[in-house]
Amino acid sequence: MCRRLVLAVLIVTTGFASMSGNPPFAAAAPGEIDNAFFQHTWDRTDALVAGGAVARTWVWGAALSTGAGETYDDSPGGVRLVQYFEKSRMEISNPDDDPSDIWYVTNGLLARELITGQLQVGDNRHIALTPARVNIAGDPDDPDGPTYASFLPHLAAAPPAEGSPLTTTISRDATLGCCVPDSYGTTAGPLVDATNHRVASVFWDYLHTEGAIIERERRTRGTLFPNPFYATGYPIGEAYWALVRVAGVQQWVLVQPFERRVLTYTPGNAAGWQVEMGNVGAHYFYWRYGDGAETAPPPDWTLPAYPTYPLPAGQQVEIPDLDLHYTLDLAADVATGAVDAWERIHIAAAPDGLPDTLYLQVVPAQYGYFTVNSISVAGEPGTVSSAYGGFILQVHLPQGLAPPVDIDISFRLDVGTYPNDFIGTVRDQGVLRLGYWFPIVSDLHGYSETFDPSQSRIADFDVTLDVADDVIVAHTGEVVSRASLGDGRTRHRLTASAVRDFALVLSPSFAITQAIEPITGTQVLVYSLPGATPGQIDTMLTIGMESIRRLSELVGPYIYPTYSIVDVGPNMPGGLEFPQLIYVNVGYVPLDRLIYHETAHQWCYAIIGNRTLIDGWIDEGCAEFFERGLPSGFSEVPDPPAGGYLYWLDSTYEELPLDASRQWYYSVYEQGARFYYDLRAAMGIDPFWAAWRAIYHLYALGVMTPWEMLATFQEHSPTDLRPIFDDYFRYPWIWELLPEGG
Repeated sequence: MCRRLVLAVLIVTTGFASMSGNPPFAAAAPGEIDNAFFQHTWDRTDALVAGGAVARTWVWGAALSTGAGETYDDSPGGVRLVQYFEKSRMEISNPDDDPSDIWYVTNGLLARELITGQLQVGDNRHIALTPARVNIAGDPDDPDGPTYASFLPHLAAAPPAEGSPLTTTISRDATLGCCVPDSYGTTAGPLVDATNHRVASVFWDYLHTEGAIIERERRTRGTLFPNPFYATGYPIGEAYWALVRVAGVQQWVLVQPFERRVLTYTPGNAAGWQVEMGNVGAHYFYWRYGDGAETAPPPDWTLPAYPTYPLPAGQQVEIPDLDLHYTLDLAADVATGAVDAWERIHIAAAPDGLPDTLYLQVVPAQYGYFTVNSISVAGEPGTVSSAYGGFILQVHLPQGLAPPVDIDISFRLDVGTYPNDFIGTVRDQGVLRLGYWFPIVSDLHGYSETFDPSQSRIADFDVTLDVADDVIVAHTGEVVSRASLGDGRTRHRLTASAVRDFALVLSPSFAITQAIEPITGTQVLVYSLPGATPGQIDTMLTIGMESIRRLSELVGPYIYPTYSIVDVGPNMPGGLEFPQLIYVNVGYVPLDRLIYHETAHQWCYAIIGNRTLIDGWIDEGCAEFFERGLPSGFSEVPDPPAGGYLYWLDSTYEELPLDASRQWYYSVYEQGARFYYDLRAAMGIDPFWAAWRAIYHLYALGVMTPWEMLATFQEHSPTDLRPIFDDYFRYPWIWELLPEGG
């Protein structure tokens, strides 16, 4: 099980046949990892666990040894570089392999060797030892739990039927029994043809887990394992329940051996720690070296430089990287636009430290809607100033303050009506739109008339809304509960995870039409007003589902369970995007193109973030590209306006004035779409979509800069894209990007 075992305790308690000699490796100091390749492999999954930023099991655990050589026939000089960790052994077998490949660093087939007793010292050479009679799970001094050797007779066992409950037990003497008192819903999962064994359902889910990771030295979100079997290898036996002692308490644990690891499932553990990697690295280390045998000296070859991805000047994200949870309690009156609200910004962690000043973007302040009643920081009155006429609230944090920190804000909105107010937060003929409506952590920037005026990182939200009983609520996130307050109002409790914002649209006139997109399983909801025709409602629903499905196929999965398309009133000039929700005017022509465009923003902005006000071409050009490409088979390339584009594609919100000729739109939206079309033509279709999927994998739920995006396209292109980049952008670093193979 996952416990940070002390090296000396392991030597005393594991019960190996011989412990007389000194370990052949020097013990590693805490956190000491041999080289950059091992360090970054460890950081990807475990750095955030070590820092307390996520609550989940270790993939590698603590380093047990420093790096050293280990005999391996097929490595240069017959020696490969290894380092032992609690959970496994990292190894580099050939320094001349591609250092950017995920398999450059592998982890040994330790579990298979422990079970079979066959010590592998080359691709085709093994040394016969005794299978390890070491507890495979639970406390190392438990006299009754199964050992690695207990699994040896069952490596050729026939797999059970897929979906059948897992109830078989295994004992220390290798006897299989029936049945465990409670299988906790575990079933036999998919069959792996290579070994003819099924992966237990709980382990299959774990191997496909997504979460916060460190990729390219930056925090992002992605799959823990780029290949689901990267860490574990294939299953070499079925999953059995074992009665073992865990921290002195006897309990049932599901155990399954894989080639490289052992996975365990302990139902009584806390969430995030129920599925764990066994301490295979520690067990193997002392099985192999407990007698003090000497190892080969370190390899005499030199590792290449670790690939780095530096950010040039101007490509840093200024929005602070914080673990944020927003609690919003509000009471809203649709008719008057009065909103009384209390907000708590909970900063759970600050990986890079807390900034001196936290910038809160307040879009309603631009229109005089916003009145702040009070602000406190960590329970004390906050020191606050404003910038850009109140559009930015500057909350000054006391020196020495460290997470967790709560910032509490009491405020009021008095939302106005058309024609003079913002389309995101406004009253429009019985509809109250609340978009960009509350103070949200951002960076120091001004208001934009041409780009959507918000940029933020992901956060979690809990929202409580009190509103009249007849009001229907369209919203980001999911419903937790609805309950009458008995005074003509209903309390709506809503929640959302890993979203950049939280939008609401309130109206007593909404009708709801919904369907499940069958491929992705996404629930698509259409909120329509009485003037919407059946054809318009059908267009919103069918095009919304088609867009979700096709963008999931082309770029990466839509990660949220619901998606809402909301008819927000006749004065909406087009559409506006928020996470899990878009505004539309059903009278817009063509309506299907509007749905394609705003749905594409669920990827280009909501999932794959960017600095929307600085790098608007990334998300707006992307949405325009998919608006034109999805219905046309990617054949509709926009023509330049008469006289060409007035502004460079990399123009920021400060460079793009709102003008009657709409040059800002042509220069960013349409020129952006044309840029993506040019990349597709130059790269070829398959490399182009491979690059998009890589962008999704690397930067989903992060904030991507132009450097990172263009570098990813270039890395996947068989041709040099820099001349194309140079035609569209003024970035001084374009020619620093290396072409493929450069």
